[in-house]
Amino acid sequence: MFVLPGRGRAGGLRVPVIQSNLLKERGHDVRIYYHRKPFRFVDGYRYVNSHLFRRDSHDWVSEFRGEAKGFRNIEQCVFDDGEIIIGIGMWASLQLGKLANLGNPKIQYIHGQTSWDVGLMKETLKLPYPKIIIAEYLRNVVSEYDGGNVLALIYNGVDKNVYYRYRDQEERDGFGMIYQRHPAKDPDTMNRIIDRFSKEYPEIPIRCFGFGDPPRGIRKENYRRYPSVDAVREMYNHTAVWVVPSRTEGFSLVILEAMACGCAVVATDCGAAREVIDDGENGFLVNVGDTQGIADKVRLLLGDRGLRRRIGRNALETVGRFTWERNVTELERAMEMVASP
Repeated sequence: MFVLPGRGRAGGLRVPVIQSNLLKERGHDVRIYYHRKPFRFVDGYRYVNSHLFRRDSHDWVSEFRGEAKGFRNIEQCVFDDGEIIIGIGMWASLQLGKLANLGNPKIQYIHGQTSWDVGLMKETLKLPYPKIIIAEYLRNVVSEYDGGNVLALIYNGVDKNVYYRYRDQEERDGFGMIYQRHPAKDPDTMNRIIDRFSKEYPEIPIRCFGFGDPPRGIRKENYRRYPSVDAVREMYNHTAVWVVPSRTEGFSLVILEAMACGCAVVATDCGAAREVIDDGENGFLVNVGDTQGIADKVRLLLGDRGLRRRIGRNALETVGRFTWERNVTELERAMEMVASP
């Protein structure tokens, strides 16, 4: 049983859906409970706008090939005897504390740190349940609050049947990024980068996709809102350099996706970026908030096709180590450990 903090398009929701489908293929009985928030008028507007007027839009839970139910209060959910309950992310992991009276094995699946809500992170990590982490840097975060009760380190994966390269460097141009307004993604740095290049190098295409209105400086045809996976793959394949300028990250599936599609990646040194990118070999790392550093790396890569080819070849070797099959095999081992008497 996976307990999710909601529905939507966030990468943290996509991961358990991929895992759930693969676990079902391996013969496991898997269900999903997701938090159903109280209805607001703005939520209805967003639903109509994204699902009716944009036919390629959906949330990740809709891709689960099994039973998915919403809940308002987790204490009213029904769990089978012996069913392993896995809370996804900080909020859902915190809900496991309300199920302390149940004898079911419980796992907190920590997808990242909520630096914008330290109180939530502290309260969640102090619960006495084994924790799965998605990156090595989270081991220290967990240790700070509960003494390091880490059950397993399980890296996320990338599906190379979905994200793959089909255009050579000669057929690519410009740079791209996901545009989001959440402070963790550092929209201020994104806007500075876009503003700089649109003014100084107007001939360089800038491509973005996201869930809101496009930023200034992006041509209408170069922005996709609520894109399908196929549209995202196409955008990666038309783009030479992909920028991930986040202030904080859990793992960042985007890094692996862009690499698998042949982009040269420039990412800020946060989250698991350092555990995926070997600076100067399969991508580049820059300091968080370093607009100048990001701009310099983008210009370097756009001006040196040979460097992009070398970075791209090394990146393809890297993504081969991060598969969902390996991820789910390690998840099975972790569940076996908590299920054992």
